[in-house]
Amino acid sequence: MNNLGNILKERNELKEAEELLSSAVHIQPDFAAAWMNLGIVQNSLKKLDEAEQSYRNAIRFRKKYPDCYYNLGRLGGFGLG
Repeated sequence: MNNLGNILKERNELKEAEELLSSAVHIQPDFAAAWMNLGIVQNSLKKLDEAEQSYRNAIRFRKKYPDCYYNLGRLGGFGLG
């Protein structure tokens, strides 16, 4: 589901990508990469609060995740505090 969600994201089929990635994290809640990918899609859909929470979930499950910290930092000035 994560990989198919990424393919749909690349094809700009964002709603469909969001649905698949949401399913992926529902099935495996500690899947950090799927959480980050979901955050990227939510950010593209201008769902900034949801994107922030998805990035934070990814970081919760993978503490050393520089790409995710970068995405969170670019999300409009949200900090980590």
